[in-house]
Amino acid sequence: AAESGDGAVEVRVEGGGGWFFGWLWGGEGRKTNKMKGGSCGDRIRAAHNISKSTLLQSLHEERQSVSQVESLISEWEGNNTCLSEAVCEKDDLIKLLNNHIAAFEDDKVVLEASLEQLQFEMKGEIRRREDMDVLSITGAIKSNYCRGK
Repeated sequence: AAESGDGAVEVRVEGGGGWFFGWLWGGEGRKTNKMKGGSCGDRIRAAHNISKSTLLQSLHEERQSVSQVESLISEWEGNNTCLSEAVCEKDDLIKLLNNHIAAFEDDKVVLEASLEQLQFEMKGEIRRREDMDVLSITGAIKSNYCRGK
């Protein structure tokens, strides 16, 4: 602080001395405030008012930052809720698909058993027809043979 010829006190604040102090005192460069008044009490009041306004400005900026953080948190919570619901829906779909797969597996077992039964019956039918063909050919040969004698 330096006193000028008109009785005002000039306060110089160096900015950019570090992140916190640069932010606290308004960034880079110099900031000069003149405090009028010649008495020591007036100068103290002026310094007090400057520090008070600086702190109020800092408090306002912090409140804005907190508000931004709170809005981001609420947005993230909304996203988490949506993701949770999507996961639950996918889990339900997976359960449904697993149930369908189980039903298809049951149907597959039934169809395989039916196919085996059908193959067995077809083989039996083929043998019976072959036997009938052999008997009818044998019978035809015998009747032709018996006619020929």
